[in-house]
Amino acid sequence: MDLIFILIGIMCVTVLSVNATPINWMKDKLGIYEMSDDNSKFKNRVIELFSCAMCSGFWVGFIGCFFLIDSSIVMTILYASIISIGSEIINKNIRKD
Repeated sequence: MDLIFILIGIMCVTVLSVNATPINWMKDKLGIYEMSDDNSKFKNRVIELFSCAMCSGFWVGFIGCFFLIDSSIVMTILYASIISIGSEIINKNIRKD
């Protein structure tokens, strides 16, 4: 049961890190808000990481599960994948247009 709460909590933290107003303000001030052809490939990847719930969800989930859950690296990757997909689903439900 604790594992479920940890996974859901990490999903929520990921969605907040993508959509929160202070984070969006910082992305705008740092110039990493929109991808464009004028940017370098590295900068576009950084923008994608901070703008996409699925991309950032995997890495937040991987790091979070690595330190919070005592399991093998294979299970950590599995949990990170679940968090990534769950974060994207939550993000799409919150940002229905």
